[in-house]
Amino acid sequence: MNNTIDFNTAKTIGTMSKKIDHIDDTVSSFFSFMHMVMQNELGNAEPYFAATSPVLDLTVIRPDDAPHILPCFDEADEGISISEDEPLGFRYNPKQVIKLMGKRYLVGPVIFHRFDDDGNFASLTMSDMYAIQKYLESSSVTLMIDRDKLTCICID
Repeated sequence: MNNTIDFNTAKTIGTMSKKIDHIDDTVSSFFSFMHMVMQNELGNAEPYFAATSPVLDLTVIRPDDAPHILPCFDEADEGISISEDEPLGFRYNPKQVIKLMGKRYLVGPVIFHRFDDDGNFASLTMSDMYAIQKYLESSSVTLMIDRDKLTCICID
């Protein structure tokens, strides 16, 4: 969730309402797509991941798409767990982390994934998607430099 309110760009209730409607539409279409994936691909051995970046809304991807969003996804990228109860986390490029005031902020794309009991990638579940949304809500911040905004994830 964006923790910064810029009163210069959100001057009216109407503008704020449009921003909220856009977020609602994006989240609704994302969960509709996940529902379709789970209905149509049940039994498919290929896992599904989720990806997001400063220029990409949270979306479901196949493993073949991962290198286009995050090069070297399955090689040397760093990983962070987002759940103590589930084998759920994300991969990122450590070169896309900036340090400010003792905290690390990820400014590049991330790919969320799940592991099975054998340590292999497994498809995300609907409850995983909820956990990802909650994680992004609590960890996303907007850094402002002059009038420029940079949405990022605080990883500390």
